[in-house]
Amino acid sequence: MSPIVVNGKHIAGDILDKLVQQPAIKGFVAIFISSGDGAASSFVKQKEIYAKQLGIETRRYEVLSSDTNDTLRARVRRVANAKRCVGVIIQLPLPSLCNSSYIANTIPPQKDIDCLGARNLGAFFQGRGAIIPPAVRVVKHILQKYEKGIHSVASVSVVGQGKLIGQPISAWLGKEISCVNSFDKGFDSNKLKDSEIIILGTGSAGLISGKDVASGAWVIDFGYGRTQDGKLVGDFNDTKNSIDHLGLYTPTPGGTGPILVVSLLENLYASHGY
Repeated sequence: MSPIVVNGKHIAGDILDKLVQQPAIKGFVAIFISSGDGAASSFVKQKEIYAKQLGIETRRYEVLSSDTNDTLRARVRRVANAKRCVGVIIQLPLPSLCNSSYIANTIPPQKDIDCLGARNLGAFFQGRGAIIPPAVRVVKHILQKYEKGIHSVASVSVVGQGKLIGQPISAWLGKEISCVNSFDKGFDSNKLKDSEIIILGTGSAGLISGKDVASGAWVIDFGYGRTQDGKLVGDFNDTKNSIDHLGLYTPTPGGTGPILVVSLLENLYASHGY
């Protein structure tokens, strides 16, 4: 048995091909990023590359370690309210003195393309609104690409309950299927063996191995971390012997990451009615 290995760049490219057919979006996307965060900078660079392919201008704004809720909120509000600003991205994590939800709530809903603010999240949880969490879009794209209807899935486990990945995916799945298991760190991995799809998003390198997953299961891995030798890896330990029995898995890097970035840009187009 050989699993489907998801090529995130190919899926992202297909989405970009569709977006580029839409009318050009005039203006700039503001990206707030903590100074000196190398990992965050690499993610932002990928967002800038994809945005450039669509002819969208991006501007970086540095978040200082000394920033507080009030200082950063004031700066985000000033940029977000600029006439030419069409979208705002708050690259997490922020400095310890800043609360991401408090900061995001100052962004006008139509510009909150990460879906971090209370108004967009509230609309999403109620099943309405054009802007939805990018991670939810990623799962939908993978299911669509490989022709797996969500309503045909008997059981899904979501490991990690962060506000970007686990929480919104669990909320969406809870409305679509009857059995959704939501776990966080410290759970019993044996509980995953009854799940048809396992979605990972803890950021704990190699947290889950092949022995924890049933034959034919799908593993969609949003997690990322680094081994002691600096290798970028996901939550799933995807050595050869651990993946042979899977139905599908997303490697790290190159799996969910590119789709996540382009899904963010989909929200930008959705906010303009495309």
